[in-house]
Amino acid sequence: MVEKIMAAAFLWEVHAILFLLTLLAVVATFVKRFGLEFIRLWRKHLLKLTTHYFLISEVFAWVIWGILFGLTRLL
Repeated sequence: MVEKIMAAAFLWEVHAILFLLTLLAVVATFVKRFGLEFIRLWRKHLLKLTTHYFLISEVFAWVIWGILFGLTRLL
């Protein structure tokens, strides 16, 4: 039981890291592409894109969590 709790905590940390890396990649892409116009673009477009990338990383993290949880059930 303890192993499953520890595995779930580890997967939650992986989920948080995936989200932060995705957010960092989005911000870096926009800064590189648009430079000083980044602040203006943040208000218009990036907030929406960040939400979409967050949803994608959420789904990806849940899929990984499901696969690893399934593997722990088999073992």
